Amino acid sequence: MHSRDYVIINPLGTFDCLDFKASQIIWDDEDPDEIIRINKRVLSREKVEQAPALFRIDRDSSNYVVNEALAAELHERKFSNVTLVELPVR
Repeated sequence: MHSRDYVIINPLGTFDCLDFKASQIIWDDEDPDEIIRINKRVLSREKVEQAPALFRIDRDSSNYVVNEALAAELHERKFSNVTLVELPVR
């Protein structure tokens, strides 16, 4: 039986939110549109204005991004197994 303490949410799709110039991105030499790795993620202020409260980054979907209100709620309720890291916005 599963715990009733948590609900698993998996947002479908991704959201275009990165500031590519401010982020530290390793691009593929053979395909300049292909990202190999992102060492530092910087969000674009303009792009995230329309972002949902929970989403995955377009072209970097392995992590989840939450807005400040949802992050504050997760922190206040002391959710375990959740690590919040503030991303810079430019």
